[in-house]
Amino acid sequence: MSEHSSSRAADLAAQQVETIVAAAQAAAEQIKEEAQREAKDDRHRAERDAERIREEGKRDADQQLDLARKEAVRIDDAASTRASERVKAAQEAADEALTEARAVTTGLRRLGESLSSQADRILRDVQAAHRRISSELRVGGPAPARAPEPEEEELLRTIQAGERARRSPEPRRGVNPIEDFEVPNWVEPEG
Repeated sequence: MSEHSSSRAADLAAQQVETIVAAAQAAAEQIKEEAQREAKDDRHRAERDAERIREEGKRDADQQLDLARKEAVRIDDAASTRASERVKAAQEAADEALTEARAVTTGLRRLGESLSSQADRILRDVQAAHRRISSELRVGGPAPARAPEPEEEELLRTIQAGERARRSPEPRRGVNPIEDFEVPNWVEPEG
């Protein structure tokens, strides 16, 4: 994976985080508006009840009106409390989503750096093997004084297998070139 691809992945992850945060904030605003509408509807119902009671009896009207007003305040307070709790829960969910997205983004960046480092190391090893093979070919054969290292042999086998596959008459359309790639055993994973 190239540095550009890992950067692209990190950018996509960051965009997803922004989308999640925006959705959470929109949901919190919608919950708040819904709670305010409920409180307004409750207030209107309480005021209609108070008017009906006043019309039913002038003598008990003041007492009933006072009770209705107290109930409206209680309902309004309860609705406000519910709205506040919902907004707080939505904010906590948005904050948690943002924290998780940041962790994912950091992980993706580290993965990109690790892959870039491994790619550089593999390229250096391939270049060294290429130089050695080219040198041996110019000289007229392998140097008898030094036996190849196990990782050099494995790298040479990998290169030869790639050359055979490249020269193969069978078409390889739709095949991912790195799908069958195996990381050599001498490549140490980065912690």
